[in-house]
Amino acid sequence: MQKVKYYIVQIRILLRGSYFILTHPANKGKFVGTLIKMIYWKVNKHFIKKDLITEISKGVKCICPYWSSYGGIVFMTGKPEYWESELFLKVIKKDSVVIIVGANIGFYSLLAASKATDGFVYSFDVDPRITNVIRRNIKINGFSGRIKYYRKLVSDKNGMEQFVNERESEMSHIAYPKDFQKTQKYPSISLDSFVKRLKIKKINIVKIDVEGAEYKVLHGMKNLISEKKIDYLLIEINENIHLFGFTHSDIFNILKNSGYKIYIFRDGGLEKLKSDKIQKRDINKNLLAVNPKIKNQLM
Repeated sequence: MQKVKYYIVQIRILLRGSYFILTHPANKGKFVGTLIKMIYWKVNKHFIKKDLITEISKGVKCICPYWSSYGGIVFMTGKPEYWESELFLKVIKKDSVVIIVGANIGFYSLLAASKATDGFVYSFDVDPRITNVIRRNIKINGFSGRIKYYRKLVSDKNGMEQFVNERESEMSHIAYPKDFQKTQKYPSISLDSFVKRLKIKKINIVKIDVEGAEYKVLHGMKNLISEKKIDYLLIEINENIHLFGFTHSDIFNILKNSGYKIYIFRDGGLEKLKSDKIQKRDINKNLLAVNPKIKNQLM
């Protein structure tokens, strides 16, 4: 009976994932080609086990490791979070300074570097499995002069933090206060201190995806937020935030109290959030916080 339940769950996951890929905006009108890509990815993942390369923007290549679910989505769509990626590219200027917290294989870092030709991208992640992948992605695109990768945790303090390496789920994260999984210590840094040390005057956009530790990152950059030194913040609303002792309201309030306008990505567009009550349907979606000085139409 347990085996039957397991297979039912796996079939549901497969069907849900297939539907997401086939109906993805980037794959519109490409059903057959997308289906071939999906089959090729699955065969490669289980039998050939070779890292694949795909183009994510004009002239920009991304190595997608065969073992990575996220890499698979990049390979099959080109833009995993389609609307977020489109807006991300839209707001980055030639001289932009961009910070990516939770870089994963480097997708957003590469997108940023492709636009910020006279700017710079600071990219953070410590997951040991993707360290080499990020470095290879920077190298094959010739972006070593535009992207600096730091193997550090971004948090609310400078020092050391415990980190959980989730090999199966790929949801590696800073250890929860009552996390009893096997952890490893890594150097941590707050963005307030990082930006001050590098004497960065203005940041175009900060992208944050850290599996529930988003508020810790925001608390460690509260001066940057209150002084409005950031134009845009793109932040995942992760369901695990409560495990760190915080709520989604905490994220909303730290931004709202500094005057930032807050939007959420829904149904291919942006909707303004007027309340700190995050709906259940919005869990694992992305918030966009906009500096009140920004007046342009986003989407």
